Amino acid sequence: MINISVVGSINTDFVFTSNELPKPNETIMGNQFNINYGGKGANVSVSASRLGAKVKLFGAIGDDIFSKENLKNLKNQKVNIANVITLPNTVGGAAGINVGSGTNSITVVSGANGKYGKEQIASKLDLILSSNVVATQLETNVAGVKFLIEQCYKNKTTLVFNPSPIIDLSENLLKKCGYIIVNEVEIKKLPNYQSDNQMLEHYNGKLVLTTGSNGVYCFENGVKHINSLKVKAVNTTGAGDTFLAAFCVAIAEGKKVFEACEFANVCAGLKVTKQGTQTGMPTIDEVNKFLKKDKK
Repeated sequence: MINISVVGSINTDFVFTSNELPKPNETIMGNQFNINYGGKGANVSVSASRLGAKVKLFGAIGDDIFSKENLKNLKNQKVNIANVITLPNTVGGAAGINVGSGTNSITVVSGANGKYGKEQIASKLDLILSSNVVATQLETNVAGVKFLIEQCYKNKTTLVFNPSPIIDLSENLLKKCGYIIVNEVEIKKLPNYQSDNQMLEHYNGKLVLTTGSNGVYCFENGVKHINSLKVKAVNTTGAGDTFLAAFCVAIAEGKKVFEACEFANVCAGLKVTKQGTQTGMPTIDEVNKFLKKDKK
């Protein structure tokens, strides 16, 4: 079984579903309210676990009731939570999610996630680096993420980085990542951006661009495009995290970038057909069933 380390956030999602997203200064009536488990680190961990990987999650929670329920959920999803620390007198991360008409908008409060940084990562570094692939994003302490990238590069450990929420990052740091996965908004905020194709060529196989219904772009002996699945989008929340997890699984299995993107594209496409950030993430059996059916 492949091993994946995820260094990232653990949140509680407060989800409001309506026919459309509210405009600035507008109040609308919603159709449904749910409290779900989330956070990009937890989402990637759950998705990778559902796809058959052995996953260790490294992060922080608070001592609030929602954080405790998050840990129970992660354990139920067969994610190794032995390295998740609890910070006293601190609340866990939280996200307010508005879902409407196949799109979403999200506001995140870091809580304990923002205090998980270089010191905490350094204390677990050997365990993190012992996996086939390391995955991380930017919902934890930024200095810690930068330290992690440097250490993975130094120790020749493959790191897959989703710079989300996007901030200014140096090209030197980005080039130390094994792979970088961005969406159509994030790619434009990378250093020295001129065009999507220019960036894909510049990073020479390290960079993957996801564009939702317009599919995926990567570079492998030239820029390549993969069409998105033709499905009805019910809830896009967690699709990007599903893509990242599936990409990590495929890379850990030895697949090259284009084949890894094909697999991740299917997994993300299946995710958007279901409600629930984590509960809607496909299992490896569901993915294999779809792939078998698709070949007929």
